[in-house]
Amino acid sequence: MPATRRLLSLFSVLFVTLVASFCSAVVADESTPADSAQADSTQIPQPLQQFRGMLIGRLLQRDIEQGTFTVHVDYVSRVWENNQASNPRAAVGRTLLVDGITGKWLDQLLLIKPGETLEFEAQHRGGSTLTFPGEWLRKVPAFKPEDHPVPPADFRGFAGVIQGTIERKDADHKELIVKVTQIESTNERNRAKDATQAVGHSFVLAGFWAKMSQPWQQLQAGDTIRAGVLHRVPQSDHFTVIDFATKVTAESPRPDGNSLQPKTSGQTTGFPAGMQGFRGILRGQLVSRDLERGELVLKAEQVTRTWQENKAKDTESCRGRQFTVRRISDKWLDVLVNLKPGDRIEVEAFHNGGEHLDFVAEWLKKVE
Repeated sequence: MPATRRLLSLFSVLFVTLVASFCSAVVADESTPADSAQADSTQIPQPLQQFRGMLIGRLLQRDIEQGTFTVHVDYVSRVWENNQASNPRAAVGRTLLVDGITGKWLDQLLLIKPGETLEFEAQHRGGSTLTFPGEWLRKVPAFKPEDHPVPPADFRGFAGVIQGTIERKDADHKELIVKVTQIESTNERNRAKDATQAVGHSFVLAGFWAKMSQPWQQLQAGDTIRAGVLHRVPQSDHFTVIDFATKVTAESPRPDGNSLQPKTSGQTTGFPAGMQGFRGILRGQLVSRDLERGELVLKAEQVTRTWQENKAKDTESCRGRQFTVRRISDKWLDVLVNLKPGDRIEVEAFHNGGEHLDFVAEWLKKVE
């Protein structure tokens, strides 16, 4: 009888051990032993603290009840303007725990299996986890570096006009991958150290929303385009389209002399010599306008004012000449839309090079 009790006791211990092992496997929710070992390393490195942006990575495990998942990060797809992390790319190659998954996003997470790739928005608000703010989480194709081009370091911070070829159009994000063929010009917001380094390289052009939705619809892979571009967040690989993005055709006007490309010897400009370096206000008759490009053509009557920085030596030479004024944007497009060819107008503009004037966002109005 005592031997029977001992056998029963030993059987009970073995049964409890097997049940405990089974329960531990269930709690792991489909993770592999290798993935579980990586999950133990989830920490937020100091350069990633206070991160704000979007990440792409491979799902290792998920806990629907807790609203969390663990991910191996492959790429930092976006960095927002309110990001405070000193080096967002410190996330790449790390295994991180993400919390805050609730509501419809739990249903979305259920559709993504461990081993598959997801893209999601994340914030670091303190502690050893990232938090999902409830904006973007979805399954995406497995990460391939060629699908996410990284711009040259000296091109970061760029602001100006480029020409390039569309290599791919992403309908989900409303983005283009553009291979740069020419840096046409820069503007006062430019912070790139050497924008010409981008020629021959590809970058992601985003921001085709609101007024830029219509140009987006007309562009296709293979098109050559001319676009206003701003790199708002130098830590991000994404650039934003501003003001215009138009297809370049054989009939399109050639780039003007403000291009940063090397010029052939003997190249000349049709801009009046006496108006070179002009800073001031022109009055004249509106000849035409292009809302999409943010441009107008003015037949000048006179210069009404010049500023201290003006370098034009003969402002009288403007009379009867036609001037293209570019870079009209934001609220000033509302002013431009109410002007008609034939109207007499005044516009503040600077000559920064080439055969056109740049609009100064201070003065544009109809005059009697």
